[in-house]
Amino acid sequence: MADERELPPSCDPMGNGMLSRSTEALISICFEGFFMICIGSFLHRALKYAGQPRVISQILAGVVLGPTFWSRDSLVTHFFFPRDPKPYLLAIGTFGRCIFMFLVGLELDVAYLWKTRREAALIAYSGIVPCTFFALVFMGPLYALGGATAEKIKFFLFLSLLLSNTASPILIRMCAEMRFGLFDLGRLAVSAALLNDLTCLFVFAVATSQVVRYELVSFLVSFSIGVSIIVAMAFLLPFMVRKMNQLHPNRRNLKFTQILWLLMVLWAISSALDLLGFNGMTSWFVLGLTFPREGKARRTLLQQLVGPVHNVVLPVYFGYTGFHANFSVLSDPRMSLLVFAVVGLSTLGKILGTLAAATYLRLTLAEGLLLSFLLNVKGHIHIIVLSSSHARGLWNAKSHVTMLTTVVLCTIMTGPVVAFLVNRRKTALEVDHVGLEESRPGSGLRLLVCVYNADQIGRLLGLVEASSGEDRGAHLTVNTLHLVELTEEATTNLFYQQRPEDEDEEDDLGGDDGRVITDAVDSFILHSGIPVHHRIVCSAMDSIHLDVCSLVEETRGSIVILPFHKHQRVDGSMEVTREAYRTANLKVLRRVRCTVGVFVDRHRRLKGAPKASSGGEDLTHNVLVLFFGGPDDREAASYAGRLADHPAVTVTLLRFLPATDAQNEEGVAFDSNKNNDDVLVAISKHHMEGDADAAFLSSFLQRYVTPGLISYQEMYMRNSAETVTALRELEGMYSLYIMGKGAGSSPLTVGMSDWEECPELGPMGDLFASSDFTTHGSVLVIRQYRKSGGSKSTVDEEFEQL
Repeated sequence: MADERELPPSCDPMGNGMLSRSTEALISICFEGFFMICIGSFLHRALKYAGQPRVISQILAGVVLGPTFWSRDSLVTHFFFPRDPKPYLLAIGTFGRCIFMFLVGLELDVAYLWKTRREAALIAYSGIVPCTFFALVFMGPLYALGGATAEKIKFFLFLSLLLSNTASPILIRMCAEMRFGLFDLGRLAVSAALLNDLTCLFVFAVATSQVVRYELVSFLVSFSIGVSIIVAMAFLLPFMVRKMNQLHPNRRNLKFTQILWLLMVLWAISSALDLLGFNGMTSWFVLGLTFPREGKARRTLLQQLVGPVHNVVLPVYFGYTGFHANFSVLSDPRMSLLVFAVVGLSTLGKILGTLAAATYLRLTLAEGLLLSFLLNVKGHIHIIVLSSSHARGLWNAKSHVTMLTTVVLCTIMTGPVVAFLVNRRKTALEVDHVGLEESRPGSGLRLLVCVYNADQIGRLLGLVEASSGEDRGAHLTVNTLHLVELTEEATTNLFYQQRPEDEDEEDDLGGDDGRVITDAVDSFILHSGIPVHHRIVCSAMDSIHLDVCSLVEETRGSIVILPFHKHQRVDGSMEVTREAYRTANLKVLRRVRCTVGVFVDRHRRLKGAPKASSGGEDLTHNVLVLFFGGPDDREAASYAGRLADHPAVTVTLLRFLPATDAQNEEGVAFDSNKNNDDVLVAISKHHMEGDADAAFLSSFLQRYVTPGLISYQEMYMRNSAETVTALRELEGMYSLYIMGKGAGSSPLTVGMSDWEECPELGPMGDLFASSDFTTHGSVLVIRQYRKSGGSKSTVDEEFEQL
C-alpha cells in the first residue's frame, strides 16, 4: 500500500536552472547506476566461488558507493554525484520492485501456491509471532537505546514490522540464482515470503496511511473501491489480453508498440490503486497473478522485460538498499549494541517460529534452518518503514542511519549461511540424479518435452496432461523445447532493413511448424490450466543435444521426453522422418543426467479428423506397463504411477515371469481386479529375481494396487517366442504402452536383441516400434539415468557406429 517517497529537490521559484539541475540529476543517476552494476559484477566474480548469490554482491556494491566508503569523501561525492541521488534511486528502486513483482506474479505457479497455502501460511505466520513477541518484550530497552521520542505503541508497531517482514524480492532472486527455487522447499519458501510481505504491507498501510490520517469510514470506502478495481481487472484484463493475442495471428510475439500500450494500461491501474492506498508492489503482483498464462502477450512480456529488469533495474534496486548503510556508526558502542540486538532478535524469532512450523510439517532440522534464514532477509519495505518512522519522530537521525545499517547487515549476514545450507542440500540430493523410482510419492515432477516438428506436439501434450495427476499440475513443472535446426537458409535470411515493419525476427524461427507448435501450447495452457514454459532453440543438429542437456541442468529436470525419429504411415508401417533426429536423440541419451523417455507415436490419424481443442490430443486413457525387472522397468512403473493419479487414466502393470512351476504352464496366474488383498498374498509366494525388484514391487503394490489405482497382472512364459506371441495378443487393447529399455537382461527376451533395428529402445521398445508390430497404441520407452561404469551401454555402441 501507500509508501513514503522523498521528492527530488525543487528548482528555484523563477524556474532558472531547471534544465541544468535536471541534467545534473540525470548524470548523477547514470553514474550511480553504472558504478553499481560494474562494482556488483566485480564483487560477484570474487564471491561466486564462495557460493554467494549475485544479490549479495549487488547490495555490497551499494555499500561501497554509500557513506561507508565512497560517499564518505565529500570531494569524490561532489565530483561524481553533484546532485543527491537518493530520491532518484528511490524512484528507480520503487519502479524496479513493481515491475519485478509483476514478473513474479506472471511466472508464479498459482496451482502450487494454492495447493501449499496451508503450509506457506503456517511458516509465514509462525515467523511473525515470535518476532512480534520479542518486539513487545524488548520494546523498553530498545526504545531507550535508540533515543525514540514518539508514543510507545507506534514504536512497538514499527519495531514488530521491522523484525517480522521478509524481503520477498531478495529471497526470490536468491532462490533463482542458487537454483533452489526448483525444489519444493524453495517454492514453499517463496510462497511463505510473498504471504509474509503482503501481510506486513497491509498492516503497515492500515496503521500509517489510512487509520492515522483519515477516518475509519474513509479507509473502508477507499479499500472497497480498490478491491472492486482488482476484482474488475481480474475479469477484464484476461479478456483484453486475449483480444490482443488474436491480433496478427501469423506473429509469434506482440509488437513493441502493443507492449508499450499494455504496460501503460497496467501502470494506470497500479497508479489508481496507489492513490487509494494500495502499495504499488501489491497491485503489480496482483496484476501479474491475474494475467492470462497463455498466448503471445505473456510470452512477449517475459522476453522483453526479464533481461532489462534482471540486468539493469534489479542491480540498481538492490544497490539502493545497500546505499543506505553506514557501517561507521558501529564505532559507537551504543549504536553497535542496537544493531546487534535488532539483528539477533530478528534472527532468533525467525529460527524459533520457523523451526516450530517445520517440526509440525515434519520437515528436517536442516530444512527448517534453511527456511528460517531465508525468511530473515531484509530489503526495500524495511527502508520504507524506517523512513516513515523517522518522519514521525520515532528515531533520531543517528538511530535512523543505524537501523538502516541493521537492515543491510542482516541480509549480508544471511547470504553466506543460506548459500552454505543450500549448497549442502543440493550436494546431498543432486550430486547424482534422483530418479523417479527414488522420489517420494507426491513430490514435484519436472518434465522436459522436446519436439522437432508440428506433427509431434499433439500427442506429447496429451502425455503432459496425463502426467498432471488429480491436482492438475500443482506438483508438475513443464518445459517444452522446440528444436530447430540452424541451416544456411536460416542464417542468410532477409536483412533487418529488408524486413517488414510488422514482422518479428523471432517469428522466422521454426517457420510454420514454430507457429503451429506455439499455438498448440497456448491452446493447451488455456484449456488445461497447466502452466507450460515454451522455448525455442535454434542450433546446428550436431550440437543441438547440448542445448537439451543445458536446459536439463538449468531446470533440474526429472525426465526428458524425446520424439522417435520415425513416424507411422497410413498403412501402419514405420518410416524414418529424419535420420538426424535419431543421431540427436542418441547424443541426448548418452550425455543427459536424468531419466529419458523416447516417445513413439503409433496412433493412426484419420484424414481430416479434428484435433482436441485443448492442444493436446486424447492419448493416454488405457495404459499398459510391461515389467520384466531391472532399473529401467522400475523407473517406467514409477512414471506410470504418476499417470495413475489422473482420474481419466487407467493403468495396468503386467509382469512377466518364467514358467518354472507346473501350475503356471498355462499362462496367466491371477488378476488383481479379483481381490486386491489376494494380490499381496500371492506376490509373497512367488520367487522374485532380485531384492531391488522385490522391494520396489512391495512398495508399489501397497501404494497403487491395494487402493485400486492400478491393476496388476502376471504372465508366465517359457522363452522369448512365447513372450512375443503374448504381446501380439495385446494389440489394440491399450492406447499407450510403457516399458523400460533394459528388458534385455530378462531370460524371457533372450535373443530378441539380435534382430533389433534400434538398440536405443531395447528389445521390447524395438518390437513395438517396428513395422511388423501393427499396434494402434503409442509407445514410451524409459531409460533410468545411471552413472557410467566400465562397460559400454548399447547407446554408446550405437552412437559410435553412427
